[in-house]
Amino acid sequence: MDFEENNLEIESSVDNQDNIGSDLKNNDNYFDNDDIKDDFLFDIPELSRTILYFGSSLEDKQWMCEKVKYDFDMNYMAPMIALKEPFKFMSSKFIESNEALNNYLDNFIFELKNFCQEDNSESDTDLISLIKDIADEDSLTTRFKTKTVVETLYAGRIRYGTTNGRLNPQIIQLEGPFSLNRGEIISLDLSLLKNSLNENGEFNYSLFPGKIVILKGQNFTGNYISVTKFIDYSKFIMPDFPLKCPPVLLDQHSFNIICASGPFVRFDPQSNAKYDPTDTSCVLAIADYLKRYNPDVLLLFGPFFDESQLDAIQKWSLQDTLSDNSYPYQWSLERLVHNQIRALMVAIEGRSIHTKIVIIPSSNELGQVNVYPMFPLENKFSTEYPTVKSYSNPSLLNIGGIAVGVTSTDILLHLSRKEIHNIDSTNSKIQSERLKRLCEQIILHRHFYPLLPPDPSINMEYPLYHHLSMVVTPHILIIPSVLRPFAYNINGTIIINPGKMIKNTFARIMFEPLKNEKNYCGSLYQYTNVEIIKLKP
Repeated sequence: MDFEENNLEIESSVDNQDNIGSDLKNNDNYFDNDDIKDDFLFDIPELSRTILYFGSSLEDKQWMCEKVKYDFDMNYMAPMIALKEPFKFMSSKFIESNEALNNYLDNFIFELKNFCQEDNSESDTDLISLIKDIADEDSLTTRFKTKTVVETLYAGRIRYGTTNGRLNPQIIQLEGPFSLNRGEIISLDLSLLKNSLNENGEFNYSLFPGKIVILKGQNFTGNYISVTKFIDYSKFIMPDFPLKCPPVLLDQHSFNIICASGPFVRFDPQSNAKYDPTDTSCVLAIADYLKRYNPDVLLLFGPFFDESQLDAIQKWSLQDTLSDNSYPYQWSLERLVHNQIRALMVAIEGRSIHTKIVIIPSSNELGQVNVYPMFPLENKFSTEYPTVKSYSNPSLLNIGGIAVGVTSTDILLHLSRKEIHNIDSTNSKIQSERLKRLCEQIILHRHFYPLLPPDPSINMEYPLYHHLSMVVTPHILIIPSVLRPFAYNINGTIIINPGKMIKNTFARIMFEPLKNEKNYCGSLYQYTNVEIIKLKP
């Protein structure tokens, strides 16, 4: 069993191309960097090069919007249950938190059984038999303390035991759904899964606390389950994309989205360079892009200033007057954030730019409450700039009919710290797909944050845990991370890590027009092009 903590490459190694999943390399839509049409690199001083892309390699002029679709609607996919206003937090009772977690697990198992009851499309005899077993009314109901000598199906949530009050990944436990076996907890023995690969050449397990599993095992003593197999139920869970074709893709023009993630002020604690939180070079680089390409939507992910910059801001506040004759102590954290937004809007003012700007807040933002899920930023700037709007973190947005999942929380980094597996660490092929494997868990659980308990940096508001669920399968899911940038196709959903603006990387997405509703089949991956761009430092 391997327990890896934070061993994935950080964004500083952004030029490494191993991050492109094998599914893209085996796809006609995948191209190596050497094939990228880079004739525009000498004409656009602010662009350095395209690091990677998904879909087609497009000419630079193809990214310039011929017609901005400023009349499209933008809202939450489920506005009736969305977090739109600040809420009372740190006041929940234990029973409320426990009920929220139990409800999510119960609902997930219930929906999984429903999928199996409705599925009749498989031709594999063994898989059909397994689906029937799960769909059976009495399946998954065996109490964890009941002794069994035959292989039995169990379902529940993975959790780690504790040693001296700390999570111990060497102690694996299964927590059952309350509706089936009253939330019992039992230890798991994984010794029978010691081989790195099973008979199909696949790894036997990849686990993290909070993962919902279905497994086969034997319980000889009633004290622990000897696991013989973890069931890959992703094979019979179908994506639930929006049924209606996105109206914004029914004309003759493409639809473009830009994604940039903060922090937006460069800070290197190892450097002797003078730190200035009023520096707007990052947002001005974004403004230059908007002026040239005029995209339909700009997604800005917080934080604008994270906790690592606190000491530097405090030292900066002690200096003398600034160039505008103001004193640093007069600059509140809120004013520093608004300064970044104002600089962006002033730079594009007076231009024929109709880009709608969306801000996704971060619980790591200085001056904001650290709570997850997080309500939108106060839209004080919306009255001054009507094209700017903030949504909750996370959000499932309806942008012209396109389902766009967004979160500024680094769930990939948090999962990578807690994942355990029995994969041979020398198998470079499987190791290189680890990021893709973590992305698959987010889509499979239909949840923005399946890790439980969360990372210590996250203050989870458990009564609002249901707000982290995805009401539909998103067409694209954007999850900024300090890990290396990527673009993956996971069961029809395009998952993107745009990188960080302080590392000079961002992502641009183009949806090609469908032109006819008959061309819509749920997923949009065949009509989606993604490029990760690296700016000049």
